[in-house]
Amino acid sequence: MVSRREQQEHIDHLLEKMKGSWERQRSKIQLSLKSVFAEGEILLSTGVHYEIKIRRVPSSKCKVQRIGNILHILVPVEGELELDEAEEALWKFLEKDQLVILQHRLDDLAEGWISQRCAKVRLRRTLSRWGSCDKRERVIMLSTKLLLVEEKLLDYVCVHELAHLKYADHSDLFWDLVSEKMPDWKVQRRRLRKYE
Repeated sequence: MVSRREQQEHIDHLLEKMKGSWERQRSKIQLSLKSVFAEGEILLSTGVHYEIKIRRVPSSKCKVQRIGNILHILVPVEGELELDEAEEALWKFLEKDQLVILQHRLDDLAEGWISQRCAKVRLRRTLSRWGSCDKRERVIMLSTKLLLVEEKLLDYVCVHELAHLKYADHSDLFWDLVSEKMPDWKVQRRRLRKYE
């Protein structure tokens, strides 16, 4: 039988553990597009610099239009700029716009290293996973949040998922293959964990 003191010590230990986990989670860097909705702001996505221009148009919905490296955020003439709606429109735009860039990036990273080419790349809005790989179909899924991190971190996730085309698990062979392409993968993984 467990005494009351032992029960309380166990509860205190669990609470302290949860507090540490909560504080680590709270210190993570939020990846959001809301901060770019100001005239002249610069959005960096997969190495491409986009200048933000906000235009009022006779429309009922917020839209994004790209002309060169300028992203025109088209907002309805009536009312205030709704950040949630503008962010949703920008995410939808980036999800389509960046697919070709990501496919080329995966092809470049795999060249001379992974014999099976990635057949398709998909972007998904995920809460916790940065990527996944369907080895049989040769499909790599990447989190849309990766569009907002620096290129070295994006490359780490791409290399990680490409290695899954050869090894489905996280065996020593898998990590040896990742190390072959990116010797500093542990540093990049640690840096990536600072983001939410």
